[in-house]
Amino acid sequence: MPLPSAGIGLGENISPPFTWSGIPPEAAELALIMEDLDVPLPRPIVHTFVYGISPDRRGIEEGALKVGSKDLGFGKNLLGMQGYVGPGPIPGHGPHRYVFHLLALKRQTRFQSPPGLKAFWKEISGTVIAHGHLVGVYER
Repeated sequence: MPLPSAGIGLGENISPPFTWSGIPPEAAELALIMEDLDVPLPRPIVHTFVYGISPDRRGIEEGALKVGSKDLGFGKNLLGMQGYVGPGPIPGHGPHRYVFHLLALKRQTRFQSPPGLKAFWKEISGTVIAHGHLVGVYER
């Protein structure tokens, strides 16, 4: 049986559904970042990051984190890919923690083209007014 949220080549690579509440009224935009904390590299690897999410939204539907989704901006992950890239830990490496960060920003982001992670962090520096996270664990 394929794993619905597993990474490319491991399953259907479908993003999970998300719901949230408690967004500060002064939020102008939300951003969602997914990273693998346990990848054997000097720092976590970001699988997906999405910006331009309306603060009026209360979630994202299953499968909606793909390029072309309405009202969502996608940055380029460290592999230069856009859209959802699900978990794909090294077989036998043990459990990996995948953290989904939801950020409330006090101003909207502006990009001429899909940003890389470094440009994204620079743009949102000093604008994060709230942060929530969800941790999922996956092992192969």
